[in-house]
Amino acid sequence: MKKNRRKKYFLSRSIQPRLLLGIAILVLISAIISGGLFYLLTNKELSTEYYKAHSTLRYVMQNLLPWLLLINMLAITVVLFFALFYTHRIAGPLYHIQEDIRKIAQGNLTTKIKTRRKDQLKELEAEINKMTERLNQSLQSVKETFFKLDGNLSELEEATKGKDLSAGELAGILEKIRSSRDEIDQKISLFKTE
Repeated sequence: MKKNRRKKYFLSRSIQPRLLLGIAILVLISAIISGGLFYLLTNKELSTEYYKAHSTLRYVMQNLLPWLLLINMLAITVVLFFALFYTHRIAGPLYHIQEDIRKIAQGNLTTKIKTRRKDQLKELEAEINKMTERLNQSLQSVKETFFKLDGNLSELEEATKGKDLSAGELAGILEKIRSSRDEIDQKISLFKTE
């Protein structure tokens, strides 16, 4: 069985860039808030009795601020790196499902949507496959009835060539045609259209 291997982790024509942007914005906001709180808490003015301690604390805070910014940038980079793989577990299957739905929309009802075992959206895959199977069965049933109708029309054409049909024979053939037409109409009426 052929494995569906990932060829690239960043899918530009999918939902993945928007998911990554949302995660990046959340991480950036949290880094700004934590950095701002750190700055406010370490830069608090102390009373005159602790002026000397304040000077020492201010020096420590000024030394820590660049490290805080560096650590926040490193944390953002690491989180975005892992977010790329996480969002691919959603965006990758969505991309493949979208491609398969295009095939189904073009009339290929034999298309089966397949995702990897650990991918998200397994329920969506199953429902689309069930829908496609039901559409395939319905269309197959309409085709079979159409061929039956075509056979009835051929029978009528043969019967009318060179011989006169009795009213009973003609009525029997017409009844078969009407029955096939009604069967097709019944099957088509299951589909709601505009």
